[in-house]
Amino acid sequence: MQETARQRVEELGPRLIALRLEIDLLELEFAGLAAQFASTKEFEQDGSNTPTDWIRINCHMTGPAAANSIAVGDNLGRLEKSTVGAMGGELGYAHMVVLARTADATGDAFSERDLLEKALENSPGKLHFLCRHYRHARNPKAHSDEEADLCEQRFLKIGTCPNGGMSVSGFLDPVNGEAVRSALEPLARKEGADDERDRGQRMADAMVEAVTGGGIKANIQVTATVETLARLAGSSAADLQYGLPISSEALGQLACDCSITRVLLDSESQVIDLGRAKRLPSAPMRRALEARDGDAAGPNATGRRSGAPPITWFRGPKTVRPISTNSCSSVTGITSWSMRAAGDWSAPKTASC
Repeated sequence: MQETARQRVEELGPRLIALRLEIDLLELEFAGLAAQFASTKEFEQDGSNTPTDWIRINCHMTGPAAANSIAVGDNLGRLEKSTVGAMGGELGYAHMVVLARTADATGDAFSERDLLEKALENSPGKLHFLCRHYRHARNPKAHSDEEADLCEQRFLKIGTCPNGGMSVSGFLDPVNGEAVRSALEPLARKEGADDERDRGQRMADAMVEAVTGGGIKANIQVTATVETLARLAGSSAADLQYGLPISSEALGQLACDCSITRVLLDSESQVIDLGRAKRLPSAPMRRALEARDGDAAGPNATGRRSGAPPITWFRGPKTVRPISTNSCSSVTGITSWSMRAAGDWSAPKTASC
């Protein structure tokens, strides 16, 4: 019986792959036609506001699926090699959606050559994650603006059900969502082998425990290069522990109240040294900073001391050394910090909490 079941699985696998390829080919053809349709005004004749609405209603699709079809069709000319790969089964239609959306987000800065190898080596989900870094490197402002738009979409609804229970629904931007999840995850762990609660129940219990005083302060873990922290052009996004990568702008806001741990990697991205996390300079370092910089340092110094800022770590080609400057801001409640290298001042980066 087991052998028969195994043979059945071995037969189903190739059939699934072949059928998926046929579906992907049809999806590509549909995407091309959808883009052609979107370039006309025919959708207005039926009273639709957008071509996406027309396709959604008449082709029995969701809005995002219809919009993805148009996006892929619009970018087929920019994704020639990827299209060939999809037609040959090396890539899936889901890969094409990710690449098309990335092309739309980065505009003229997009290059298929930069992402084709990554698409061939990774699943659509992993490619989406990698493309978030690519989008930040090519167009950091657009990445930051998108995060700001997500923040404006935040909401929380608590409703009473007919049976007396309460329903909770909401939406948070990546950073605040990470804060909530980071606070709940430690409280939602299983409490032994006899804990029969599913994950949803554990998360619900964790939320109740957090708001009734039994929770802990959120500990958001962000991993970023020093180039991202300094907001240098072409730098990648910063990685959250649970969510998608965030922009250098969002990283700057988090950096105003955090501890920073330096991590030194070798040429193969293996950790070879892990430093201690420190938020503020030690007393001797503070005195040294005051002796070197006076009450405040930097081209826009006001002469009013705001306290030594957080330590910023500079990663050179062979060594990792802490760099800090006793800078302050003329804006009350805002801490400014900057990196000093080779004795030259860079433009201060302001992060508001």
